[in-house]
Amino acid sequence: MRFQRCVVVVYDDSELECCAETLVIKCDEVTLAAGIEDNFSPTGIEPNNPPPEWYTPGQTMPFVGFDFQGGNRWFGHRFILPQGCQIAGAILIIRVKPLWGDATNDGVILRIGADKWMAQFGPPAGVYLQSSSWTPANFPDGHTFTLDLANLPGGGNLLAPLNAQRLLDVIVQDDTSVDFVKLIVKLCCP
Repeated sequence: MRFQRCVVVVYDDSELECCAETLVIKCDEVTLAAGIEDNFSPTGIEPNNPPPEWYTPGQTMPFVGFDFQGGNRWFGHRFILPQGCQIAGAILIIRVKPLWGDATNDGVILRIGADKWMAQFGPPAGVYLQSSSWTPANFPDGHTFTLDLANLPGGGNLLAPLNAQRLLDVIVQDDTSVDFVKLIVKLCCP
């Protein structure tokens, strides 16, 4: 990207001159990936990164990792982004699968500090990501969702807090397995 900006030069505290200067901004896409695209295989180690502040003293059911096949357990992962460059765009890709009928009320929460956005994977309530009930019968192989963080369903936009905080928490309820999560960010640096 190229931008024109005006540079003001002061001579002897009185004379001003304005000239155009070309500023070149370089933008690159960076992909931060977590989990392995292995179709929910529970073999192998796929570490997730739930931050310590998500845990409370005496908690007996901590967040689970990728490909977990049990129920009533939440998944969590924190992406930490590099400092310095402006984030001009961000896409989250997440592959999930309902584990049984209790998954119908499951959803995803994207949180950046105090800012958050949430949606259910399927109807009936609130903002939902697709129009079929979120059950194993409807999605036996799971589903991949692609979310533009600047244009989230229901009107959410998390780009400003993402630029300020440089982290993104991804939380998934609780009868749904997570195969992988990718965050693709467009970083622009002068």
